[in-house]
Amino acid sequence: MNKVKAFFESELQNVEHVNNSDYCGKWISHKDVVDNAIVRCLGVTMFVQTIGVSYEEVAPLYDEYKAKLEKYYK
Repeated sequence: MNKVKAFFESELQNVEHVNNSDYCGKWISHKDVVDNAIVRCLGVTMFVQTIGVSYEEVAPLYDEYKAKLEKYYK
């Protein structure tokens, strides 16, 4: 779970970085940046369930980071 949290945190930091740069608006929309990060986090959430992590264990962490990422919608 520590690696899952580290991945989610890196996605959050990447969204912060991209949204504060000149990339957004020119190359990709703010919404797409956030949506793509959420989808990657969901993929990790689904993957770890296939290797034995329970839904009850990973879902709260996913929900927490999804909410943090959604704050970057513009």
